[in-house]
Amino acid sequence: MQKAKDRGLVHPRAQWLFVIPDTDSSSDSVASLAPLLDEGQNVAFASNATQRSTTCSIGVLCHCDEILSSFLTALDESVREEQELSIQVSEEEWEAIRPTKEERMKHILKHIHVSRTRW
Repeated sequence: MQKAKDRGLVHPRAQWLFVIPDTDSSSDSVASLAPLLDEGQNVAFASNATQRSTTCSIGVLCHCDEILSSFLTALDESVREEQELSIQVSEEEWEAIRPTKEERMKHILKHIHVSRTRW
């Protein structure tokens, strides 16, 4: 992440997705990367923090599919909730109350956790 930033490759017009398929403490390692990001940078991390299971027999591709499906569902829900709130207030009020990148990350992670418990 730092190498990409140093080379000027991380900016609002670029989109990055880092997939971390199998680590024991991926949620800790992903959270530690948040301070490296600036507001408006389009960076996503998909990590597998689940126990290995027999329901996913294909390996990394299956895990990536599960991770991305959960992420997209959670992102959709988060964006929808933000849009509903933003249309209820003025632009000035929205600028004052809109979520920070850390609040967005926590909100999306919460929704990912909720969607995974439904499986």
